[in-house]
Amino acid sequence: MKFQRWFRENSKILMVVIMSLLLLAFLVGDVVQSMTSNANMRNEVRGEAFGVSYRVSDVQRVYADTSVLEQMGVRRLDVPDEEMFLLYRESEELGVKLSREEVANTLAKQGVDRTALAQLAHKLTRSPDALLDAFARQVALQQAVVLQGDAIHASQPRLERAFRDQRQEIVLKVSAIEAQAFLDGVPEPTEEELLKFFDERKDRLTEHGESELKFGYRYEDRVQLEYLTVDPKKIESKIRVSEREAREFYEANRSKYVKSVPKPTTQSTQSTQPRPPEFERVQLSFEDAQDQVKRDRRLEKAIGEAQKLVNEIERAARTPWLNSPPGPDHYLTPPPAEAIRSFEDLAREYSRKYEVEYHKTELLDLDGLAALPGIGGTRLGALGPRMTIFPQLATKVRGLAELAPREDVAGLNLLEPSPVMMSYAGGSRGPYQAYVFRVMAIEKSSPPASMEPVRAKVIEDFKLSRAFAQAEEQARKLADRAREVGLDQAVAEAEELKQLLTGATSRSATTRPDGKPALKIDYVQRLGPSTPSQKITRSTAFVPPLGMVGGQIKKVFDLAAADAATQPGRKVHLAPLPGTQKWGVIEVVELKPLYAGEFEQQKPAVRQSLLRTDWGDFQELYYDALNVRARAQFKPAPSRPASEEE
Repeated sequence: MKFQRWFRENSKILMVVIMSLLLLAFLVGDVVQSMTSNANMRNEVRGEAFGVSYRVSDVQRVYADTSVLEQMGVRRLDVPDEEMFLLYRESEELGVKLSREEVANTLAKQGVDRTALAQLAHKLTRSPDALLDAFARQVALQQAVVLQGDAIHASQPRLERAFRDQRQEIVLKVSAIEAQAFLDGVPEPTEEELLKFFDERKDRLTEHGESELKFGYRYEDRVQLEYLTVDPKKIESKIRVSEREAREFYEANRSKYVKSVPKPTTQSTQSTQPRPPEFERVQLSFEDAQDQVKRDRRLEKAIGEAQKLVNEIERAARTPWLNSPPGPDHYLTPPPAEAIRSFEDLAREYSRKYEVEYHKTELLDLDGLAALPGIGGTRLGALGPRMTIFPQLATKVRGLAELAPREDVAGLNLLEPSPVMMSYAGGSRGPYQAYVFRVMAIEKSSPPASMEPVRAKVIEDFKLSRAFAQAEEQARKLADRAREVGLDQAVAEAEELKQLLTGATSRSATTRPDGKPALKIDYVQRLGPSTPSQKITRSTAFVPPLGMVGGQIKKVFDLAAADAATQPGRKVHLAPLPGTQKWGVIEVVELKPLYAGEFEQQKPAVRQSLLRTDWGDFQELYYDALNVRARAQFKPAPSRPASEEE
């Protein structure tokens, strides 16, 4: 039986899950009772799948099952509840089922007998049979995916192509010509030139192409927000740690307080060569470590106090929104304006013991939000596919983003407080600093009303585009000559180009705008030519001194493989690199051959690599909500008349 084999092969994982659930069960609340008890709503028909109608209660059961399983250590799939129900139904349609007895016997082999199962079920407010059914449905779903994924295979031509792409190497000579080196030779643009340049690009975003610079000045969606936080470092001085607390902290974290000392030497008197010293880790006593113990405990308490205070502020800000029902767009209906608390007032009110910091931003796009100190790197939830990062939530706002039903993290209204966001910096092993924010204003993506707000950027981009064109002209001359005499000789002859680059090198900035030393760029050295020491294959993405090369290396391989009759002369490729504002001149020195014996030897590893990639792609498509509904032949229930809903 494939099901039994699956259990055997995953027994260690299953054991970890079972032990985790036995420990966590005491912390689990009554998930089922948190579901709505409205009988009419539970009996409402949601839709049709595989030709059979299903109700709200069917989807709610899936929510309850997956919630309990998640608390027991079984990772919840990143799939909405309704699609999860359809996946369970699909596995049943495929005939993939496990009986309660099969699951119970497997759990018993892992040490979870009927008595332990009954105790667990009691803690989770579920019946033992309900737990067995939840496990059975989850495993059946996973087995259905595995059975269908078994059809994935790699053909011989695909294996050969993958082996070639992964293993075949090429030796190159490379010259880099940077647009920055030509900026001094670009004259100041006229007003007419600037306006023309701006008008052609004002209604698009900057998205450089494969071979050209594509500047744009359209604003992305932007938000203005305010946020509150308490910095643990700033309140540490107000935290007191007693002797008893410090000793308890030391005992709970003894492994942190050790030191390395040399081991006693036992070197033979006959040895003439001294051996390097060996070290061992020795436990520090509390008395020796107490200063560091108190500092660590003080920081831990400061982190906890700061998080506690931000949690209280979030609850106070959230109170007016608690009874707000969701509207047709799935956002909450805002409460009366007079009920909404001012963040500045909350900061003053809650600063009695520790300082609550208040911050207000300008309109910011995603990059600007991510760059905000502290809050820019915060997240909601643990690392994983269900994690929500701060810029993502801050732009998930009514007026900017449409919400789907039953999203894990709701969107925000203007002035609606966010959930508490956590940073994980500051040397803490866990969450460090808490923040709560709200969006004050939004501005949808639009072009600037005039050139003035972006004038400086337009001037900079205009000059860079002209410099990039001049670099292209020089690179083309060099590539044409290299096809005749080779890149080494072509660079040796390019006296005018080297003189220009020498001047640009001497004029390159030695300090940054902030006053700190800048890395001086030697444009002549980058002209080279140089032979990269790294192994270069078709999948190579970075080649010094060119930097990120995108698809240019594949073009070089194609050129190297071209017949001499169709590609006479030396094989030289001119590579536009707009992403790094460079042009590359690349000469093929040698395309290394591949051997059949090596392919046969490496074929299993290549096949495994392809299967890993294909399996990831397959799962992404398999769990996609639209694909799930299509496979289930999903039909939504007809809408009820408004009078009936009332």
